[in-house]
Amino acid sequence: MNKGAKMNRVEEIGIKLKKTREKMNLSLDNVAEIVKLKKEDIVDIENGKKELSLVMLNKLSTMYGMTMEYFLYDIEEPELIIK
Repeated sequence: MNKGAKMNRVEEIGIKLKKTREKMNLSLDNVAEIVKLKKEDIVDIENGKKELSLVMLNKLSTMYGMTMEYFLYDIEEPELIIK
């Protein structure tokens, strides 16, 4: 995989993470506190400037109630299921 393709994927994941956080009305401070990262690190991840580990993606996915696959692959956002 070339560096250009890698950066595009990192940016795509970051965009999905930011969009999901905003839909949940969570602030950067909220997320940073929950996953034990600096607010600046969350900003860098969401802007595609910093890669995240699978462990961190799992934490964020779980917090957002989403699967890791949603963030990793080109799949549509799942419908919210209200029980």
